[in-house]
Amino acid sequence: MIASRLVAIAQDLAREYQRFQLTELLQRASQVSASRPNMNPQQYNQAVNELKTRAQAILEENVFRTYPLDTLKVLSNSEISSILPSTIANLIIGGFPGRKEAGISSAEINMYLSEANSVLAQINGFLQFNSRLGVEKHEVPEQKVALDLKLPRTIFRNELGIFEQRLSNFSNFFKSVTELATGTRENAELVYLSTSDQ
Repeated sequence: MIASRLVAIAQDLAREYQRFQLTELLQRASQVSASRPNMNPQQYNQAVNELKTRAQAILEENVFRTYPLDTLKVLSNSEISSILPSTIANLIIGGFPGRKEAGISSAEINMYLSEANSVLAQINGFLQFNSRLGVEKHEVPEQKVALDLKLPRTIFRNELGIFEQRLSNFSNFFKSVTELATGTRENAELVYLSTSDQ
């Protein structure tokens, strides 16, 4: 994965934690969980409904919903999967059932909170380091469209000539798409190219 894409993911994660106040949400969930024995059913239901409303908004509005499936797969298989906004939202929605006795423990919520704080500190360090190196998120200009292609090595067998043919096919396709959209055939611009062992 190219560095600017990693920077974009890190920025999005930090931004979503701020936008949805996810750290505060975890703290509030921990408080509700710890206070359950002293709450009457009405107090518990009111507190849980507030938590679940916020969690549902996270599921419906977080920026990661718009990510490509392969990027989401990488994130969900990574060590930060436990602190992704959707994971936290699902934890809260599933962790507070109707019966307060069956709810998630504050100790378990605090484990997620501790992990989130740790990862966020690492992300801030990562973003500062990349800023010093001059690596930044690639922004797609207004009136432009970006498309990521993932070409498995099996379709060009690591041969540059075949790779060039495949890229030529995509280039012709993009020219046709731009002609349909704008009325003129425009060349596609290659901004980044990266490789992996797969």
